Amino acid sequence: MFLNILKLGWKNISRNRKRTLFTVVAITVGITMLIFASSYIEGIVDSTTEIAKRMRTGDVKIMTSEYSRLERIMPKEELVLNSEKLSERIREIDDVTLVSQMVKFNALISKDELNEPGVIIGGDPEVIKIHMGIAEMVISGTYFNKEKKEVLIGRLFAEKMGLKVNDEILLVTTDINYSTYALPFRVSGIFNTGYTYLDKHLLFIPLELGREILDCPNSSHEILIYLKNSDKADEFASGLKNIIGEGTYGDSLTALTWEEDEIIGELMPMVKQIWQKILGIILLIVAMVILNTMLMIVMERYQEIGVLKAMGLKSSEVFSMIVTEALFIGTIGSALGVLIGGGFSAWLEKTGINFAEMAGKEMWEKFDMPFALFGNIIYPNLTLEIIVSSFFFGLLISVIAVLYPAYKSSKMLPAEAFRSKLKV
Repeated sequence: MFLNILKLGWKNISRNRKRTLFTVVAITVGITMLIFASSYIEGIVDSTTEIAKRMRTGDVKIMTSEYSRLERIMPKEELVLNSEKLSERIREIDDVTLVSQMVKFNALISKDELNEPGVIIGGDPEVIKIHMGIAEMVISGTYFNKEKKEVLIGRLFAEKMGLKVNDEILLVTTDINYSTYALPFRVSGIFNTGYTYLDKHLLFIPLELGREILDCPNSSHEILIYLKNSDKADEFASGLKNIIGEGTYGDSLTALTWEEDEIIGELMPMVKQIWQKILGIILLIVAMVILNTMLMIVMERYQEIGVLKAMGLKSSEVFSMIVTEALFIGTIGSALGVLIGGGFSAWLEKTGINFAEMAGKEMWEKFDMPFALFGNIIYPNLTLEIIVSSFFFGLLISVIAVLYPAYKSSKMLPAEAFRSKLKV
């Protein structure tokens, strides 16, 4: 009997092709939207995480506890002492791939009559090239050299001050003893990361020159550590406590994973919560489209169901037939949605979505947060979990949508069905 129900269900969906096509298209469109939205949101979260680790935290970051607490204002005097020696010790640990020392401070950048505040990052150009990838983002001039008084500036900062390659600027700030210090630099190159905040505020100079300006030889504000396996960041940070607790490298040092970073710790849950709510709305819309469509294909068939009942089909068989049809239609629609949505998302993984062009240059450049949330190009991240969950979501909603009307219609008397008196 089960095989007969399957055959009858398949025959019914192939008999009324327009109705079946309309239903399949509705499910396909819904699942396509769901896969694209899910992979896009996954891409935004991954992009935010990646830029945080590359530009701000590494897998593990060492600094003083006070610097961690006041990081937003970058207190210059809060230093990791003997950071060169500490970095050498950390490099000897097996799981470490890269160690980056940095000094960070606010400064006033002057050229002729123009003055603009900027955030200075002093680091080893070769190390920054590896973990930040800034060298690949240079759009004019050349990457900065640690042997020269050169500065690498962001595109938006250069436009704001009218700077070009080889222009000379004066960097004015105070050192850790609050004495004013001014040093001329030549603009070696201009970079464009696509992150408004970075391109609008950051300037890169060699680490030793940053230390000279701050009068803090052999010291750093932060040591960023990159691991072979990021999943071991918590374990690695705990293992550093014995080394940084010796007192050789300053008082009250702390090792934090990227997830423990103050700004990221506050921002990421908020970002995820926002996108989860958006995804929830999309899920609801998709579910309602499928529910409405599946309900209609049952409710418009009252007379057909009456004929089947008059021919002796049992209530349980009518119910099974309708659910079987929903199963077939849900499978076909969900499978097509997976193919189309998955293919579209996979293509966008390579090309990305350029939001700077969509929003307009002026609007995009106003999106200036104190942290690089995401760049002008977002690459969706299509995962097996998204594909499988979207397919079964479409299938499940298709079946659930017909359970109640299938039950009600199976209980109808043939005469009721002919008069179309079913009430749901």
